[in-house]
Amino acid sequence: MLFDSLRQRAQRVFYGWWIVLAGFAIQAFNGCLLFHGFGAYVLPLQAEFSWSRAQISGVFSIVFSMLRTSTFWWYTRSRTWWRAWA
Repeated sequence: MLFDSLRQRAQRVFYGWWIVLAGFAIQAFNGCLLFHGFGAYVLPLQAEFSWSRAQISGVFSIVFSMLRTSTFWWYTRSRTWWRAWA
């Protein structure tokens, strides 16, 4: 009886690991679509806007640096940064 209950507990997966798995999948999907798959977007953007590759890469860099800056600003203003180091 005791071994059956231990076996059942071992077969269940902790709910937090499902959260970790979902976060990993989202980050992998995001990385594949935006950063590693950026070359797939260049030709359609060139055809649509008649921009050079340098201009498209420049806009991409500016937009993501603005997003990173605003995220950092929000992160420090919300005063939650200390929880990451605690």
